[in-house]
Amino acid sequence: MLANARTMSGKMRRGQDFLEEDLSFHELIAQAARHQVLSGMLQPASDLLLDSRRRSMKWPGMDERAAAYHTLIAHAIAGSDAGQAEHLMRSHLEDMLKAFHQQNTETEPTAP
Repeated sequence: MLANARTMSGKMRRGQDFLEEDLSFHELIAQAARHQVLSGMLQPASDLLLDSRRRSMKWPGMDERAAAYHTLIAHAIAGSDAGQAEHLMRSHLEDMLKAFHQQNTETEPTAP
């Protein structure tokens, strides 16, 4: 997991696409958590996640934030700090959701 986060951060700094590492990170989290429901949901939703990530990677600052969260989460898991890992993952998902709402609000047409 740490190697995945490092690869993602390196690619982000070099301006390379890191979509594969991003999606793989979330799959690794589900597997590490031994969460059968989450693991089972990720595969059928992979096309939706892929489309969502392709769009969100274009939002200002999102790449840096995602890479930073992944690194922090991976370190918490490596340090066996489940509480911190859960807190960071929730924060990561909330950050993405907030950015999603901001982007959709900014692109919605206004009524005359």
